[in-house]
Amino acid sequence: MMLNIATVVLVSLIVAVGLGGLIGYLYKKRISALLEEKNGQLSDAEQKIESLNVQLNEARTVLRDARNKADEAEKLRSTFVANLSHEIRIPLNSIVGFVSLLSKRNISEAQRVLYMENIAHSSNDLLHIIDDILDLSQIETGNMRIVRQNFELNDLMEELHKAFFESKNRRGKEKIEFTLNSSAEGLSVFTDEARVKQILYNLITNAFKFTDKGSVEFGYEKQKDQILFYVRDTGIGIAQDHQDIISKRFQKPIGENNKSFAGIGFGLAIAGDLTKLLGGKIWLESEQGRGTTFFFSVPFVKAAETSFFNS
Repeated sequence: MMLNIATVVLVSLIVAVGLGGLIGYLYKKRISALLEEKNGQLSDAEQKIESLNVQLNEARTVLRDARNKADEAEKLRSTFVANLSHEIRIPLNSIVGFVSLLSKRNISEAQRVLYMENIAHSSNDLLHIIDDILDLSQIETGNMRIVRQNFELNDLMEELHKAFFESKNRRGKEKIEFTLNSSAEGLSVFTDEARVKQILYNLITNAFKFTDKGSVEFGYEKQKDQILFYVRDTGIGIAQDHQDIISKRFQKPIGENNKSFAGIGFGLAIAGDLTKLLGGKIWLESEQGRGTTFFFSVPFVKAAETSFFNS
């Protein structure tokens, strides 16, 4: 009887120990699973935090770039306003001054003619400034219209040569040689005459502005399906890191010793935009201190081929 009780007690102990071990094992397994789950959740949380940090850094970069662009735009706006005020004041002062001289009674007929010519030139300068401002506004809003028509290219080139040749002395550029290189037989083309003239006018004006000695030359040549124009000068040139000036508003070349030049600073940008609207390209070759050559091309269409474009 005593043996049976001992056996029962022993079996009970063995069963208890076995159940305890099993329960301990199951408990440890459960804890391990829970820890693994929490570690997974923690890892996901860390990845999300890292992703948020990346997005935050990107947002900071975008914000910083936007702030820098806003600061640059404000600086350019201030420069533009200052330049515009100065450039408008010059022809206005000239007009007012010569009108005042005309009011005097003791001037000769030759003086009167000279004063009238200076008033006309200053009025044209003022008109060109206003035209550039209006054209820039139309380009920015997408309202610039291209009106193609037939015209003789040599007539346009000779008109520009005559106008600048007569005005270079008045602008203190009488020692600069100014030449036109055009086709002897002429060329009848179909494109926007006014815009081609405006591009050339801006480029030639720019060439004279930054050239104190030497020469300015302009011309064109027919190349397969396009006309290549050029304006070459022996002026201050443009440094390599500033040769993207065609695409920037209110930017002007800087001479040696950071010398500043007259002008509003968007004549080249307008020339670039107009060239693109005409279906062409514009680029430059320059070496600082030795001069610059601007090139631009427009599609060549004979006057007899206008029906295709009109359609």
